Amino acid sequence: MNRVRAIVCGALCLLPMLAKAADWPCFRADAQRSGATDEALSFPLSPAWIVVADPPAPAWPDSHWEENRVAFDHAFAPVIAGGLVLFGSSADDTLRALDLETGEERWSFVTGGPVRFAPHVESNRCYVAGDDGFVHCLDAASGKSIWSVRVAPEDDQVIGNGRMISRWPCRSGVLVDRGVVYVTAGMWPTEGIVVTALDAGTGRVLWCNDTSGYYYRKQPYPSGYAFGGVAPQGYLLLADDVLLVPTGRGLPAGFDRVTGRLLHCRPAATTDKDGASWGLVVGQTVIARLWPGWSRVRSGALQGLRANTGNSSWRLPALHWPAVLGKDTLYAPAFDSKLNAMTCRASRPGSAVWSAPCEPPLSMAFAGGTLVLGGTNHLQA
Repeated sequence: MNRVRAIVCGALCLLPMLAKAADWPCFRADAQRSGATDEALSFPLSPAWIVVADPPAPAWPDSHWEENRVAFDHAFAPVIAGGLVLFGSSADDTLRALDLETGEERWSFVTGGPVRFAPHVESNRCYVAGDDGFVHCLDAASGKSIWSVRVAPEDDQVIGNGRMISRWPCRSGVLVDRGVVYVTAGMWPTEGIVVTALDAGTGRVLWCNDTSGYYYRKQPYPSGYAFGGVAPQGYLLLADDVLLVPTGRGLPAGFDRVTGRLLHCRPAATTDKDGASWGLVVGQTVIARLWPGWSRVRSGALQGLRANTGNSSWRLPALHWPAVLGKDTLYAPAFDSKLNAMTCRASRPGSAVWSAPCEPPLSMAFAGGTLVLGGTNHLQA
């Protein structure tokens, strides 16, 4: 039987250029999801090796109406650490480590469900969470298990997105910082939501917030108030002592990173003020996508939210995700197929620097003085 095959990642040809330089240990490089590194690329670029694998099995299908507000797993997201390229698969539930120089597989680790988010490598350990409701800690060099902790409150399983998964899948990946692993379990507030901090060395629970899904609030529909809460979906971020949890179609929620106390959860009051599953932290501000609703899908804005309160501090209309910050400059594409560069100091965008035509990007990265844009069948620098 013929099987569709896919390249592990479209930008693997760039990775060997950084083999002796800084690591890229997690999604978009760091806990702020900046997507930036000081390391420079050398041109021209050429493929060093290519690895094929079963294509991803995304949780949610493409949606014309929503323009992929929850498209966090439509492509593999590799990380680089210790001479390895590591990525998880939603097709065969496996975390793999490849040799950075040759592309040869060094080890693999099979989990109990789809792995939809990039792993995080810290202090020679690799941390990964998936739809099985577990966090796994592995030796980064060998792939041997050091500890596994079920962060889902129970063992219950359901059919989710066409797969048998935990009733409380980990749909925010893992974020490791200062010896602490942050993770969420659960998507639906009515089922229960868990936001947890674990000791990175032992897996011991440091704190657990299992009440953020239950409170009475204004809902984004005309019927008014109902019980609801945080619905994690998207890569976690850190702004100093605030843990930010993207909520898919809602705006990011904030938790005290030391105690786990919920600081804010500000869902939109109407359907023309929706969020997305991505974010970028600049100082004490999280930059999130502001969707216009169901009727104007080709417009929108980037919005700056105060990390500790969730209050809006600024808005830039007609811009959309992805966005990166490099050397005090914010780069973001617009809906007119242009890339915009603007000064960004004190967490606030300023004057325009330049604007140039570009193919619509699905991801971006800033490397030294180069901005790299990746999209469907194209790569620009």
